Amino acid sequence: MNRLVPALLALSPIAAAPPPAPPAPADAPAPLSAALPVEQLTARAEAGDAAATFYLGVKYADGVGVPRDQEAALRWFRAVAERGHVGAMLNIGNRYYAGNGTAKDRAEAVRWFQRAAKAGNPGAMYNLAVAYAGGQGVDRDEAEAVTWFRAAAAKGNARAKAALENRGLAETDVGTVP
Repeated sequence: MNRLVPALLALSPIAAAPPPAPPAPADAPAPLSAALPVEQLTARAEAGDAAATFYLGVKYADGVGVPRDQEAALRWFRAVAERGHVGAMLNIGNRYYAGNGTAKDRAEAVRWFQRAAKAGNPGAMYNLAVAYAGGQGVDRDEAEAVTWFRAAAAKGNARAKAALENRGLAETDVGTVP
């Protein structure tokens, strides 16, 4: 009987391979990415696809597949930010902060950073902390800066962790979104 078990094991497969995935239907849309042609992204954006709208902003900002147009990038980012796209909110804040595609307006940048930060974006939390630390677009407020550095650090933002360390605060002194 002991000889039969190894023989049976040798005949049975150890693990069955999963069945292959069915092919995508011929009319299925291509996977969404910034690599799609601008015409496809535009059609999807006009149909309400938030990710396509964001990627159009990226294409115009970077001049990939279209002439670089910072004002058009800002329009696409704004269109999707108004629908809650946090990455677009951060991008708009960065544009107002630097005057990229619009007049430089640090107070407006802070408003966009606040929206994205309150929605949980660690990059926006960090940028908001920097604004408070330097009094850029808001009154200088070191306590508020530390609050936002802590929130960003809690989400893994390395620059926020470094900012806390530079202030003599331990990396473990992190918090949550205010």
